[in-house]
Amino acid sequence: MDLNWRLIVILVVVCIVGFASLTIWQHFQLQNAAKRIDAFDLALERLEENKIDTAKAVARVLIQQDAINENLGIKKYDGKGKAVGAPLVGQSGAPELQFPVGCTPDVNCWVFNYVDVDKETAKSKDFSCGNLTYDKHKGTDFAIRDLIAMASGVPVLVAAPGKVVGVRDGMLDVNFRNVDPKVIQKKECGNGVRIAHKDGWFTQYCHMRKGSISVKKGDEVKAGQVMGLIGLSGKTEFPHLHFQVSQGKLIVDPFVGLKKAAACSDTSGSLWGATARAVLPYQSSVIYSGGFSNTWPLADGVHKGLYRNAELARDSLKLILWFAIRNSREGDEVNILLKAPDGKTIGEESNTLKKPQSRDVRVFAVTSKGAWPPGVYKGEIAMSRRENNQTVTIKSSRKVTIK
Repeated sequence: MDLNWRLIVILVVVCIVGFASLTIWQHFQLQNAAKRIDAFDLALERLEENKIDTAKAVARVLIQQDAINENLGIKKYDGKGKAVGAPLVGQSGAPELQFPVGCTPDVNCWVFNYVDVDKETAKSKDFSCGNLTYDKHKGTDFAIRDLIAMASGVPVLVAAPGKVVGVRDGMLDVNFRNVDPKVIQKKECGNGVRIAHKDGWFTQYCHMRKGSISVKKGDEVKAGQVMGLIGLSGKTEFPHLHFQVSQGKLIVDPFVGLKKAAACSDTSGSLWGATARAVLPYQSSVIYSGGFSNTWPLADGVHKGLYRNAELARDSLKLILWFAIRNSREGDEVNILLKAPDGKTIGEESNTLKKPQSRDVRVFAVTSKGAWPPGVYKGEIAMSRRENNQTVTIKSSRKVTIK
């Protein structure tokens, strides 16, 4: 009996000691977590007060938050209830985005690239299952016509209200292929601005013009506010705004949002406001420039904004008509024609494209048979392709006055 009582007493003592040890361990764990949370709150406070390099600090703070969540056993779940790791900063409160460029889409600016939504393979795919993107592209590229348009000044606008948490300015506006790669290493965004919104959302604006940025870290900004101009800084070959949206560390396509698209072109979760949606229909290809000239257009000159004569002389040997196309494809049918002032067609050419081109310049020339009759001449282009079991045609036209 005495032996049994001794065993019972020993077991009770062991249980009490074990429970006490567990309680003490949990206490220290909670204390540690509390300290880490306090440190996280301090980091956020410093971030708000703009006392640190926020472009890098945002990533560090988010990693710290993930570590805290993991330590506390907090997880996020997918739509089927499966745990998939640490949670995002927040799932709600996505900003409603305004169009971030002071231009008219499909008139003097165009979408040249969408977000690459294929994160699984080395292939690239935009939200409409098209090819208007490239591998691992994280933003939407809003391009302007050429360097002359850039020099005239195309405003970059705040897409949603928030607080500026990162700014870089001072980088040259130059094609990155013409400079030492070290110049842009870890500065691929070029001159840019990063804005924090509610619930861990961020927007980023890249490749802005040197010396044009008018906001600074810590500024509260409003949607539609001008904060700079489109430029050619950073890792880019053409003047455009790279517009990037993220929630925490997660890149979000603004045309799709957080909601997983049910099918190609599903934009039911789009972050764009009603006006932006109306002016940003999906286009797999665009005709973004064109003009008349009396000299043969070269790609570099087109990029600079040359060969866009408003008037030509009657004694010009040739009337040379050209159009610049973004994303032509093998099999596209291209028809170009030139009309005289009386409306009669004086030249026409049709071609089936033999290979795809990221950027293509189509040129058509008509030789004079003497002095050109004075008046307004019109050039037209139509490019057609089969897409989603239907024929899609895009058109454009240009005019020149012969005096």
